[in-house]
Amino acid sequence: MKKISYVILMGCISLSLVGCAALESNDEGLIISNENEAGNAEVVEEQSESTDTVADGLYYGSLYSDGKDRIGEEDEWGNIPGIVYDTRIEGNQFIVSGSLDYSATGDFENPETSDDMEHVFTFDDNTDYKWLKGPEDAEHYSAEEYVRGLENIKDTGLCLIIKVENGVATEVSVSE
Repeated sequence: MKKISYVILMGCISLSLVGCAALESNDEGLIISNENEAGNAEVVEEQSESTDTVADGLYYGSLYSDGKDRIGEEDEWGNIPGIVYDTRIEGNQFIVSGSLDYSATGDFENPETSDDMEHVFTFDDNTDYKWLKGPEDAEHYSAEEYVRGLENIKDTGLCLIIKVENGVATEVSVSE
């Protein structure tokens, strides 16, 4: 009796799997079904590089590579500031490790401060990477040059600012 129940159970599982198509990701970031009824591969949906969309607004934090232990602590003015302890680029993503202050309105008043995490910002050819040396004075860089430059100022407490519009980082700057 156990043998018959096992055979019936396996048959039911096999039948349920016949209607399921296997999904996989190809080199172009597409999720595809292995085969349709005609035996051809078909696109089910496109998969973006990052499944999370970053909210539009202003993200910012002070650069302290040794600041991980200070995340969540109040500063001398009683605020809990954003602290950035690592930055890097992977593909078209600018990754910032630490806590960041966030303002949906694009100002520095009453920000929300995130937990310690990796913040992933998508960038494109139009993203402007710059050092702000004054109200009208800025130096512009490529993404790679910018991240290398951040390595030289990682313990200065300067403010890293990322402006996001339509889910893409449009401006990345350091304010002196």
